[in-house]
Amino acid sequence: MSKSWTSTLRLPKSTLPPRPLPQFRAEYLRRCTDDLYKWQAAHRTGDKFVLHDGPPYANGGLHVGHGLNKVLKDMILRVQVQEGRPVEYRPGWDCHGLPIELKALGDAQGRGMTAVEIRTSARALAAKTVREQMDGFRSFGVMADWDARWTTMDPDYEIRQLRLFQQMRPTSGFPIIADDAVMDELRRARAGFEGGHLYAIIWTTTPWTLPANRAIAVHDELDYDVVAIRGDAYIVAQARSEILDTLFPDTRREILWSTKGANLKQLRYANRLRGRAAASQPVIHADFVSADSGSGLVHCAPGHGFDDYAVCSGLGIDAAAPIDDEGHFTRDAFPDAPERLTEASPILKGGSKGRAGSSSREHANVLHVEKYKHKYPYDWRTKQPVVIRATQQWFADVDSIKDSALAALRDVKFVPDAGRKRLESFVVGRSEWCISRQRAWGVPIPALYDAEGRAVVTDESVDHIISVIRARGIDAWFRRRTRGARLDCALPAPRSTTYRRGTDTMDVWFDSGSSWTQSEGQADVYLEGSDQHRGWFQSSLLTYPAVLRADLHLLLSVHAAVKAALERARLAKMLGSSLQSAVVVSVPAAPSAAVLARYAADLDALFVVSSVEVRVGAAPPEAPLCTRVRGRRWHQGRCQRAAAHGGASARGAGATSPRREDSLCGKVQGGRRGAGGAASRGGPNVR
Repeated sequence: MSKSWTSTLRLPKSTLPPRPLPQFRAEYLRRCTDDLYKWQAAHRTGDKFVLHDGPPYANGGLHVGHGLNKVLKDMILRVQVQEGRPVEYRPGWDCHGLPIELKALGDAQGRGMTAVEIRTSARALAAKTVREQMDGFRSFGVMADWDARWTTMDPDYEIRQLRLFQQMRPTSGFPIIADDAVMDELRRARAGFEGGHLYAIIWTTTPWTLPANRAIAVHDELDYDVVAIRGDAYIVAQARSEILDTLFPDTRREILWSTKGANLKQLRYANRLRGRAAASQPVIHADFVSADSGSGLVHCAPGHGFDDYAVCSGLGIDAAAPIDDEGHFTRDAFPDAPERLTEASPILKGGSKGRAGSSSREHANVLHVEKYKHKYPYDWRTKQPVVIRATQQWFADVDSIKDSALAALRDVKFVPDAGRKRLESFVVGRSEWCISRQRAWGVPIPALYDAEGRAVVTDESVDHIISVIRARGIDAWFRRRTRGARLDCALPAPRSTTYRRGTDTMDVWFDSGSSWTQSEGQADVYLEGSDQHRGWFQSSLLTYPAVLRADLHLLLSVHAAVKAALERARLAKMLGSSLQSAVVVSVPAAPSAAVLARYAADLDALFVVSSVEVRVGAAPPEAPLCTRVRGRRWHQGRCQRAAAHGGASARGAGATSPRREDSLCGKVQGGRRGAGGAASRGGPNVR
């Protein structure tokens, strides 16, 4: 019988269990997060360190990038606490906007619902999503002041945002969005051609923009011919004269005269779609006109495209878009017989065919119609074609604050340094910011309109509107009648004029860009993904100096996106890559799904803190479970060169022999180290 020598040894004893017990997990989590946050606030006495949270969007489950972002922020905070500084970190959420509104409405899409009902539904969805995301973040072990969390739909936040709007003093104008337009109709012009009419031949692939035509564009340096055909004359670029073979086959033609495009700018023409009483319209020069396609003359509808708007607005030509919110033509589209267009189907369902037919029968203006395959913009969210039209909007004049915004960045430290040029390039390339949206779910723009549609935004009117919203809630603005909230005292003379409330809401980037208003001083760190150079970083930068005119003193740090291990595509919520569905670790001989679920937060943190680049997804066959931990590597299963299974292939080219590695010191035994030290890299899951 063997003897036990245990009792003869003086072994160390401890009350600590050999491993964390699941039943104590909740207690450990609380002690190292909530309790620690309260303790450091009470016992750390140095200068307060403030990390300002870029608010995630509250429209769905957590994305894997959220995990990366929150773990990095938690690391920064814990280091500051260890260095003796108290920290402040109040998590926030972005809660307004179209995605939340559409998701809240579902299939109903707001049919028959009032603005207040839509807002109630969207608010409930956003609040539910905030709770779910917060539970997920807390399960990661993130230390934060969760009780002091904020959202962009908090009443106090909305009031501060309205004050910021008031201080920025925006102006009203037209928004412009890029568009391509070109294929099917001709414009009438008069210029003293004896015995007939002089026509300018143009073509367009968007015939529904023809009622909005305000000019015909030529190029000053192109050569144009005036060609006599069947008693009339037609203008066409010399280099495009072959189109006459298609428009007038087997017809005798005679070139009456040739001229440069610059000489055609003396002409004016009649657009019959605008009605017989409409004023004549100009022929203008545009740099984008070429002889590569069409007729060398371009139909300009400044209400339906950026290029057209840019050239026309400089000449004082107005922009019009006679299409309503549902895609139907308005009565202005064809004043002489408006019912022919107003009773037609929406333009994306063939409504423009009615226009072409009526014009062809009544005025013989359509020379040719054919099917033509071409590129056209589609909405990335709905996957439906986009109708671009000019509508009255509110803008922040970026040109007036651009220099102040760039100057405010002088004392900002960027990590990495390249972020400075990236952010500055976005600001330099921007002249205006359209801050209005035509949706119900958002912070209203506090503007009143008189009977002529003129906007009233004065300090007195905005002060009064804010006082009513503060007392009755922001939904009071959207109710059809608000008893006892008269604005007579805040309106300009004559006060007998009838005013209506505007229905526009603010851009969600203006919402989140106002988040700095809730801090008494400046934050020490902004930390978000690189996509926020164009988004939250920029909107925060534009609103801050516009009001305070002060330099910023903070560190702006950027992390990369989380990518799929094999496809190397950026993971995003719209692709379904939420934390609930993503496979964080999937390799041969990996722990069971139950173990991964239990320690998911720890594994996520381990990946983030130990890697320069993080990839998420299934690993290639035979790849090990590889993670760098403070310069060491833990392996499970057979390990080959990183280049052999997709990692650092360029650096380790040719080095494919198997190797063993000491799991404690990282010493390589066997094989050879490839160029650039690829052997020191991890596998494709963590690089």
